[in-house]
Amino acid sequence: MNAPALPFLASFLCTLLAASVATADVSWSRPSGVCETFSWSDGTMATGRFGDPAFEIDTFVFSPTAFRAESAAKKGAATASDVIHYVVEAVPDNCFRLLTLRVDGQLSIPSAGGQVSAEIVLSVEDLEDPLAEPIARTLRLSSTRAGTRGWTLSVDLSDTDLDLSCPRRLRILSSCEITAVAQGSGVAWIDCRTGSSSVSVNGPCMADWNNSGAADVQDFYDFIDLFFIDAADFNGDGETTSQDFFDFLMAYFAGC
Repeated sequence: MNAPALPFLASFLCTLLAASVATADVSWSRPSGVCETFSWSDGTMATGRFGDPAFEIDTFVFSPTAFRAESAAKKGAATASDVIHYVVEAVPDNCFRLLTLRVDGQLSIPSAGGQVSAEIVLSVEDLEDPLAEPIARTLRLSSTRAGTRGWTLSVDLSDTDLDLSCPRRLRILSSCEITAVAQGSGVAWIDCRTGSSSVSVNGPCMADWNNSGAADVQDFYDFIDLFFIDAADFNGDGETTSQDFFDFLMAYFAGC
């Protein structure tokens, strides 16, 4: 290799390395773990603005300290964002029923005018079905009213939203983007001060005989159809008897 090419190659490699570092996800200090009803793995953040999460019962709790967008007049829009990724797997005979993302913060708009906004996204992918498309829900906040006050956005996805009868292994993506724009004089800002990503797990609903996601009269009809052809072994004892009928009725009237 020619000597003149070495400085160029070194510069190129440094640039490539810097770019890769800048785009690398930030791993949680505890990226995997196990609790009573599920396990989690691959916990990362895109920028680290959310901060390292603490785990409480069924919720990942984030306490950001530098998640803020601030704009002075004539400086244009200021934006800050972060994306949380992790995978969860329910213990055997349990299903994920509700996933929730909540973000709280403060905002301030000067009397001279300005605008702040926030957007959160909760996206879920069923890892047991490679053909399933991710499902996402988005919630936005926008304000031009002068003053300083708190703000909250909360969004959730249930198993019925996911159109899954008993989701057991999911990839969860939670994101927040905040933007501030000042007009005239003064400074407009918005920040994220707390965040939480919750995972609710329940055992399977035994009354949901047809796995539609809800226990309703159609489950009763479907059970009866199979019961009269000796194919409704509800209690799993290997045969269809009157006990299966009584056991199903108890579960049906108990609901889910």
